[in-house]
Amino acid sequence: MNETGEPSSSCRHPEIISAGEIMHFVSIADHALLFSSIISSILQIYVIRSALSHLRRRASDECLHLFLLSMTAGDLILTAICYPMEYVQRTELMGMAARIPNILMHYLTWVGLSASSISLILLNVDKLLYFKYPLRYSSVMNRSKGIAIVLVVWISCFAFVLVAWLTESFKCGDAECFYLDLFEGNAAIYVVFSISVCILPTLTSFCVAMYILRIVTMHKKQLAEEQTLCGNPSHVHQTFASRIRTFYFIFMTTIFTACTLLPLRIINLKRTLAPPNKSEIECWSILSRWLMLYLVQLNAIINPLLTVTVLPQYRARICRKLFGLSDGSEAHTKAVNATQL
Repeated sequence: MNETGEPSSSCRHPEIISAGEIMHFVSIADHALLFSSIISSILQIYVIRSALSHLRRRASDECLHLFLLSMTAGDLILTAICYPMEYVQRTELMGMAARIPNILMHYLTWVGLSASSISLILLNVDKLLYFKYPLRYSSVMNRSKGIAIVLVVWISCFAFVLVAWLTESFKCGDAECFYLDLFEGNAAIYVVFSISVCILPTLTSFCVAMYILRIVTMHKKQLAEEQTLCGNPSHVHQTFASRIRTFYFIFMTTIFTACTLLPLRIINLKRTLAPPNKSEIECWSILSRWLMLYLVQLNAIINPLLTVTVLPQYRARICRKLFGLSDGSEAHTKAVNATQL
């Protein structure tokens, strides 16, 4: 997803930071992120296998595992295919790929970003329904509905990005189509795409997460008061407490996504509506756009790390696999699952 264009050989005010220093930084960052993408892909495969295992066992929170599977699949496309393909070409670890593979790289990048962002909305909406309407949740959300929603999301992402390509919203910036020029194509389609697939999903997830946080805080106070009065928590309270822990994972992921994805999207939207004069580009602005691009890429790379360190069901499994130990949350997770059978 190379949206910055080739590093410029000249820019204004090089006394702050020169074009050569920017290119040196880009080279170091590409090597580091290439290694990180490989590690992240391994973690994502683990998360996908764990999610499938939970779904096969019909564990509690089926929709959580389903939507997490969808989000991780989108991230895996990015870290296993698109980002490494971009890094190895830019660092010259391999020669430039042909035009068609590079076009496919860009296409899959946008599909992966779109599916991952919308899946995060689904995770937030799923938790919103549970905490807002706990008694009606099972009738509103179930496995079959979740699968249908995920299929619609992925089909829509493939179709929408295809339309964007066919309407030439993205144009190749060089003969091999390694670089994209987003601001010379169909600006209207790109604006619609950026707002509907990139900006709105992230803002929606953020707003929903903040609303759920308020509800969760209220419920936690009620749980603490009831536990003080009644002693040992009931099975219902254990289940509810487990859902609260999964919410904190979704909340952290949402905040991280908003911080990493929104800056570049907003800047690109501004550049689309008011294209800058290329002869007046500042060196520091080029560096800032590279930093924002790397933030976008770090989102998919770090997401699985958040999953295996914060989400109880996945943390328990990886602790057992790596160290032969039982995480304290594993026994609790089994107890909660048993109450759902």
